[in-house]
Amino acid sequence: MFTFITSLGAIVSTILAATYYNRSKVFLHKLVKEEKNSHTLKERLEDGWRDRQELAGRIRALEWEQRNDTSNQRDLIERLRTEAVEYRKELKEAKKIIREYTHSDIISIKFTAHIPDAGWKRTEFKLGLGSYGEQVTCLHWVEQADRYVLTQTCTDDERKEFTYYKKDIAGRIEIARKVANTTH
Repeated sequence: MFTFITSLGAIVSTILAATYYNRSKVFLHKLVKEEKNSHTLKERLEDGWRDRQELAGRIRALEWEQRNDTSNQRDLIERLRTEAVEYRKELKEAKKIIREYTHSDIISIKFTAHIPDAGWKRTEFKLGLGSYGEQVTCLHWVEQADRYVLTQTCTDDERKEFTYYKKDIAGRIEIARKVANTTH
């Protein structure tokens, strides 16, 4: 009887260990994928900044051409206007993307989430000194079809992305925002 219980205990322990191993492997794969996505976004933002600098240099060069080439001045002016409109559109889009990740009116976000190996826990992200000793300056929240993505920006320009699948969130999500300074 004792060996049967011992054998049964060993089988259950082995099954639990295999299940934990598989879950850990899946979670690690998801973390690696999210890290790659975060890195790609950072590179795209940096490329946008470099493109903006190149465009500004091209505009200055074209303006210099305009001042020195009087014979084709009208054509040059029209071309500059067209390019300037295009550059302004591109710059506006780049600024919008950067602003989304560096400026937000969100002060704090609270919700209950299922944390692997810890169970259901009340989770809070807020501006100011974070739990790891970093100064959080911006919180950005995006809802996707199957998950929520929280981007946290710190004073040292470090940006962390936290992904919570909708199935891992219970109850409501409380988002506190800054109130605009208005006078009545």
